[in-house]
Amino acid sequence: MRSIVQKQSILFALRIYIAYYSVDYGISKLTGEMFNNISNDILRCELYKVDNFHLTWYWFSRNIYLGYLIGTLQILSGTLILFNRTVIFGAFISLALFLCIFLVDLSATHMLVLTFRVFIYFVISVLILYQYRTQIINAIQMLIGEHKRDRFSVQIIFSIIVLFIIEFVLLKTFNLFFKS
Repeated sequence: MRSIVQKQSILFALRIYIAYYSVDYGISKLTGEMFNNISNDILRCELYKVDNFHLTWYWFSRNIYLGYLIGTLQILSGTLILFNRTVIFGAFISLALFLCIFLVDLSATHMLVLTFRVFIYFVISVLILYQYRTQIINAIQMLIGEHKRDRFSVQIIFSIIVLFIIEFVLLKTFNLFFKS
């Protein structure tokens, strides 16, 4: 009994940790602090002399809607992770966001600490979903017709559908962003 309580306490602390940083990063994107800090010296350099990190940062600063979209989703996921009724939905959203951010960081930065930190956030999202694996499996079984419907399973299926919609919107936004 004691180990179950400790495990739940640790996972709740991880939920608070990831929620704090998701909301913090989301607010910094909405206020323009995240992508608008490129020095004029870098902007005056010839393109081939600028490293991938600053090029990526500059491209992200060129499309204000991308920062708003990602920032809003980060605040939403951080808030949803805090509440037991919406933790799975928030974890699915944060999983998608942190995967995208991790891939961008992995390909565009040479700062291993930043990439590792985002990877840790991704792993925490996976751990949160792992805690609810039985409910997620029941929802998937209900979706394919092998399980009776219950309210919690319907909420999980709704979360998965919204996750795919968010990923689709993010991909479309990235495509529009890189075309401009």
